[in-house]
Amino acid sequence: MKKLFYISFLCFFSGMALAATNITTPSVSGHWTLSGSPYKVFNDIKVDTNQSLTIDPGVEVIFQGRYRLLVCGILNATGTATSRINFHVGDTTGFSTNVNSAVGGWHGIQFTRYDGTAPDASTLQYCDISYTKFDSVDQYANPWLNTLYCRRNLSVKYCNFYNNCVPKFVSYGLFFIDHFTSSYVFEMTGCKVYNNRAPHCMIWIMGSTAYLKDNKFYDNTSGLGIIRTDAVKLLFENNEAYGNTSHKMESGGSFLSVIGDRASTVKGNKIYKNNCTRNAVISCGGGKVDIIGNLLANNYHIDGHCGLVDGGGGVQLSTNWSGINPDSTLYNLRNNIFANNYSPLYGAGINIMSAQTHVVNNHFVNNVSATGSCIFINNPWTPYPVEIRNNLFFGNADLDSVLSTANVTVYNGGPISYEYNWTQRPYHLDLKRALLSSAYTLVGDTTTNVIGTDPGMISPTTAADLSIDATLANFRLRSTSPCINRGNTTGIIVDPVDYAGNPRVNGPAIDLGAFEYLEGSEPPAAIGTATRAQIISVHPNPATNLVVISTPQAAGTLQICDLSGKAVAELDVTYALTPFETYALPRGVYFAIWNNGSNRNVEKFILE
Repeated sequence: MKKLFYISFLCFFSGMALAATNITTPSVSGHWTLSGSPYKVFNDIKVDTNQSLTIDPGVEVIFQGRYRLLVCGILNATGTATSRINFHVGDTTGFSTNVNSAVGGWHGIQFTRYDGTAPDASTLQYCDISYTKFDSVDQYANPWLNTLYCRRNLSVKYCNFYNNCVPKFVSYGLFFIDHFTSSYVFEMTGCKVYNNRAPHCMIWIMGSTAYLKDNKFYDNTSGLGIIRTDAVKLLFENNEAYGNTSHKMESGGSFLSVIGDRASTVKGNKIYKNNCTRNAVISCGGGKVDIIGNLLANNYHIDGHCGLVDGGGGVQLSTNWSGINPDSTLYNLRNNIFANNYSPLYGAGINIMSAQTHVVNNHFVNNVSATGSCIFINNPWTPYPVEIRNNLFFGNADLDSVLSTANVTVYNGGPISYEYNWTQRPYHLDLKRALLSSAYTLVGDTTTNVIGTDPGMISPTTAADLSIDATLANFRLRSTSPCINRGNTTGIIVDPVDYAGNPRVNGPAIDLGAFEYLEGSEPPAAIGTATRAQIISVHPNPATNLVVISTPQAAGTLQICDLSGKAVAELDVTYALTPFETYALPRGVYFAIWNNGSNRNVEKFILE
């Protein structure tokens, strides 16, 4: 009898676990709960104006074919880190076929302009959105079909977008943020976008204000670029991007394109190992853009076909002449690291075309171009000034035999200031004309450049070779570096902190390059140096009673040492984040040392 009861008990709860809710009505609203999950959708569904749909953590929404979720009212899909909401298709058969067919996918989530009476509380948080797919018939019939379409304010946080595709060319990409009014704000924070493909842009944002922070973009393939912003006030900060490909030859593509007469900031990002066509990994076409404190490493683009317009391994800067006053275009590049990028054309680091540009306190290390050096300047119509000051140039290679010694090549130019830079050659060898007819005016005091053979970096890449991983290098300055106190900030904008977040010296004694040397920033001799880049981090820093140490792997050991090199604690690393209580330690400077057998990394932190 007990056995029979037990079997009945199991069958009852198994039935509960397999319970599902079928959605067959065109309008949806109310509350989708975990007990009713999964929700199987058998037609297009719509949240009507003045209606709302709330989806609980852990709910699974399974589209049973080529259907979409249209939101005219309010959608609140808020999961948690451990209980995510999952939107996907029931049958993925045919999804991977690269043909003009939407078989194997569903039709995404579209937010129309909001006209409801209640405040718009729509949000996507801790959601997984995968296996959307569109063909040209779908999108020509309804051009607003996208994995995510938005024409209102929207916050998207900690969501994963993966395995979404458009097999053939259509008007728009997978994400289309269609803000034709500047009052809207689109926010994307802590998301992962990976393994998607589109013949157009991956993410296209038009108008308004956009904040893209702390996201990861990797292993995506597109035709015209991964992210394109048109007339957008953009903050693109602390994102990581790698392994992305833009492949459309006739129009070219970058990882990030900033176009339009608006003020934008690209700051603190790590953009590496991306492959673009014709354009650099970051391409700007108008407006005032600050590019600050980014790592641009091991990016490359394949051959273009539009002459001097193409180029730039790291950054391409130009003026968009379509209705934009070119005099309003100004680019400021500060505290960036350009390392081991490659261009088959012009400017392995920066390609400048008809744009006012300030290049201040950057590292240019071991970049390679076929012709046109590390920085290529072509200002053919208006002689816009270009200022190149307080930079560190080392090991950059030009495959053109005539220009092989130059770090900067000028095809056409106006006033060029080239001063207070660390170089390996006198300025007349470091700054060259591409043609005898090239014209420019050299301004400033070229005697201020520092010429030498070793700029004194701790552990830079060893050669100008795309295959050498610059993300594993350490470009900080040693205490003996000739770059220390050799710069000058008179008349220019200097950030208050350097690439690493250390305070900058504002005055005639600023250090050259992206880093400001601080006393004690090098580990003591008893600790030694890292065998690879400092790819661990300690937060908060400075700290009081607790630090959290982030390591690239959940493996190895952590050792905490004081300034003398004495170990005060040893920890086993079993998670990527390791907490360590510090309240019992004297206040002062310490070093966290991570070792996994093949890598040894050191990071300094302060207790106060």
